[in-house]
Amino acid sequence: MSEISNVHRLTSPLPMLKINRIVMKKNNRANIFMKMQQTDSNGPLDNDIVYPPDIENHHPYDIVAQYRRLLGKSTNFRIEPLRIGEDEIETVILGLNNFANKHGCNLIFTTEEHRFDNSIYRAVCGVADLGSIHLLANDAIHTATFSFDMNFNFNTEFDQSERKVEAFIMNFCQAIATVLSCDINNIRIFSIGQMFRDMKKTDVEFGVTTTEMKKTEQFAEILKMHASSGFNGHQVLERVVPGNYHYKWKSTLETLRLQINDLIPKEKYKYKSDSTSDEVHGWYRHALRVEDKYEEDSNVQDGWSVAFHGTKAWTVSRIVQQGRITGPVKVDSMQSEAIEQIGNEANCPGLYVATHCNGGADIYTEPFKITSFPNKTESFRLVFQCHVKSEKFTVHESPVNVGKAWRYIIPNSIRPYGILLKKESSNIISD
Repeated sequence: MSEISNVHRLTSPLPMLKINRIVMKKNNRANIFMKMQQTDSNGPLDNDIVYPPDIENHHPYDIVAQYRRLLGKSTNFRIEPLRIGEDEIETVILGLNNFANKHGCNLIFTTEEHRFDNSIYRAVCGVADLGSIHLLANDAIHTATFSFDMNFNFNTEFDQSERKVEAFIMNFCQAIATVLSCDINNIRIFSIGQMFRDMKKTDVEFGVTTTEMKKTEQFAEILKMHASSGFNGHQVLERVVPGNYHYKWKSTLETLRLQINDLIPKEKYKYKSDSTSDEVHGWYRHALRVEDKYEEDSNVQDGWSVAFHGTKAWTVSRIVQQGRITGPVKVDSMQSEAIEQIGNEANCPGLYVATHCNGGADIYTEPFKITSFPNKTESFRLVFQCHVKSEKFTVHESPVNVGKAWRYIIPNSIRPYGILLKKESSNIISD
């Protein structure tokens, strides 16, 4: 990739969370879909696609067809077969799709240009991109969800009017944001419904999301405290029935959004084995377009280093007892060691990268398989190559086998700038 100067740029506009759809149900409930305002270019998946014969799984072809359509390329896969290989962009796209699906997201494409300086905020609004993909890999964006009981009858209040529901949603979200002194984009409503045990009451299911799980937890505890005695003086929230409310954690990331120009097809090469690339030899590198994507560039000579990130979280799962519930909980394996190194500021979920791809980040990947012909299946692994800021991180011998693990606590300190692909196996079934 060409060398670029360290240029400061204006920050791009912050994303806005809007009501995308309200579905009025017959059981006196409204399901609410709030999404970030955006322009996506995904059209119908099957109108113009010609699938190869004897292929049962059409999903990979549907995904690649979206990409080809935006480039003006043929979606007749009998004439133009899937391009499968370490050096093929279409294989990278299928790897990203597999990665997104593993983390509960759909891969979508867009021709709309946006920069990555506000990628973290887009993730809070439910949309990850290549600037926040490390957060998706770490399952780092979590929403604290509540269900508040409110003193009003659903039918009387809304009278099946979406307009009235929309007005309530905006007023409720703004009221919660005011209590927490946060941005209204941190609040979203999932559903509003009549309570069957008391027809005069309605439950409102909503969530709070921030860029940091620790901050989200603080906000959730503030809401618990207010709700226990009632929200006196708040026009909307004073209708909340005082009580001992609990919150649950869930991910509200729905989409991995890929700009059609994010990948640079001509800037790709395979790392050969030599003294300068032993940590990454054998992998095929695909460049990501990062020029002009941030307020300032992340050149190595300006205090940024190169590191690697896999496609799944660097945490371990343990079965623990939480109150009356026993279940798997993700544990940050190096958090105690990090606190010893830099103090209590490390007492929050960490983001891990590895100094080496081989024996480091590749441990935290899962192979994805592609069936390109009825009797041929190929398997690949994918790793993200990142620039990382040389500040606010701790160094650990594990959880890697080779090199070091670096643990970061600031999401913006990690910037993916390349995707590494490696073929693992090829299985041909003879007739």
